[in-house]
Amino acid sequence: MNPASPPERITCFNLDGDPVLLLREHIRYRPVAYGLLIHNDAVLLQKHQPSGRWQPLAAELEPGQSLELALQHHARALLPRPLHIGPLLFADTHYLAETEYTGFQLARHYYLLLPEPDGELDEIPPQVCWQPLSQLSRAQLQCGYDAIILAHQLQERNGNLS
Repeated sequence: MNPASPPERITCFNLDGDPVLLLREHIRYRPVAYGLLIHNDAVLLQKHQPSGRWQPLAAELEPGQSLELALQHHARALLPRPLHIGPLLFADTHYLAETEYTGFQLARHYYLLLPEPDGELDEIPPQVCWQPLSQLSRAQLQCGYDAIILAHQLQERNGNLS
């Protein structure tokens, strides 16, 4: 007679970065699309509401919605100028503890955002800001540091795409 296996636990992290062990069945899958808009050696960031840290533009999906469409709708609602969704640059998975008993497996997808050639990028709403890349640090971000650096390197190598 085989004893039952213990339930699988996953290490998740709360908003302070502290580890929390959660049962696998209490973790929900959540895909998120992030937009990386880099212009004049600065990246456009928005506040992550629960943590107060900054992150790239983030769009959660509605049922049946694609990552690209969710990001397009979010960018259109937030910014005065149209943007094109560029290539997927980076993806990762992060386990986030929502409470001490529940959490999310965040599937984060980072896309390059490309403005219209004549698009004005100076007028932005108060919930977003331009952060100079020279002053960007991992500690001030909720997520996306590696993706931002990769997007900037790609733009430098291929010419400023924005």
